[in-house]
Amino acid sequence: MKMIRRYSYFAIFIFLLSCVTPRKEIYIIERISDKIIAELPQQVRNSSYEIWELIEKGKGKKAYLKLKRMDPNSFFTSLSMGYSLLLMDNLEQSELWFRKALSINKEVSSPHIGLAQVLEKKGDLKGAFSEWREAYSLNPQNVNVKLRLERLKNVNTERAIKEANSYISSNDIENGIKSLEEVLFYSPELVSVRLQLVELLEKKGRELECISHLEIISRDQPENLSIKRKLGVLYLKYEKYERAYEIFRELASIDPKDKEIKELLLKAENGILALKVPTPWREIPNKKAITRADLAGLVAVKFQKYFKDLYIKPPIIVDISNHWAQNFILQVTSLEIMDVYPNHAFYPEDFISRQNFAVAIYRLIDVLERLGKNIYSKLEYRKPEIKDVPLEHTLRATIEKLVGYGIMSVKENGFFKPADPVSGSESLSIISFIYELAETGSRR
Repeated sequence: MKMIRRYSYFAIFIFLLSCVTPRKEIYIIERISDKIIAELPQQVRNSSYEIWELIEKGKGKKAYLKLKRMDPNSFFTSLSMGYSLLLMDNLEQSELWFRKALSINKEVSSPHIGLAQVLEKKGDLKGAFSEWREAYSLNPQNVNVKLRLERLKNVNTERAIKEANSYISSNDIENGIKSLEEVLFYSPELVSVRLQLVELLEKKGRELECISHLEIISRDQPENLSIKRKLGVLYLKYEKYERAYEIFRELASIDPKDKEIKELLLKAENGILALKVPTPWREIPNKKAITRADLAGLVAVKFQKYFKDLYIKPPIIVDISNHWAQNFILQVTSLEIMDVYPNHAFYPEDFISRQNFAVAIYRLIDVLERLGKNIYSKLEYRKPEIKDVPLEHTLRATIEKLVGYGIMSVKENGFFKPADPVSGSESLSIISFIYELAETGSRR
């Protein structure tokens, strides 16, 4: 008797279970905007409200049947079809209709919300997150959208962090990078993760990809000077000279005594100039001996912003026609920084000696002094010992002044070697130093 009673209870339980209606999934469906309905023909507006009411009640099939009589190319029909088919669990067709609605109007949150729910059900979490994020940006007052967005963000951020840690601990750098990128997709505000990603990208030699991440960190943490420095170095490496210049100029103003920053700033300046000048000019820094044309080019390009307003009638020169440095030569000779010979020749390809280089530098400083750039007053003078330029030498005073102020230097054992050539690197260093004094007044 007991056995029969036990089976009776079990049969009743099974019967009751079969009578329970499966719990329907709850979807987020916004109220339809009156503006959307107003865009429809007058004769279908009332029925459109009825269709949307069916959708809000979860009656997708009834709404779908009514929609088949509507204009398939309207935004309302596309949006409503998307929700009707979602309620009917026809995800593929629902996605197509939501995407059609977005192609008509992507500035409304409803199709983004619908598509987000479709993609989430299909397992496309990144796609769903993007749509939730877009919907929230369009309608931040929708609390349900905000909650779904935050839930998806938190769950997937935590999952991706765990995956990244697992890959990195097993030295699987490539997959570690992918997982960290996924973390930042969901939580771009995590600076520590972004820094870790930069470190891994550097290990794999993918420095160019680091730039965008360092830019984001620098934007969010403007006080982080080490990040700015690192970003500036990468800008230099990949020839983004103007961006590098802005960074190193800022860093130099914060710490004027940082010699490395000054050198990096100089490289950025030279990079900017190199992009704007003829090819021969770019080759000057690598030369063991520069020519008169090279010197004219260095001076004219470096100080162009000071010279552009100094109009002086240029002299007649007969041997620079079609020369790459023609305009530069005309500038420096018109300002009498360099001389034209009595026969109206410049001899642009002649190598320049140290003593003639000194004359040009002396005159350059004189021009800057006349413009109010007190170059010498920013430097300390120490009387030099120069063994190979006699006191009676016509250029003794010029050379002594430049050496005494540290603008030029003597060689070993106090020898200036006035007849020796000047290398491109030395000439560029001296001219850049003078430019630095004219610009900032900082010392070497």
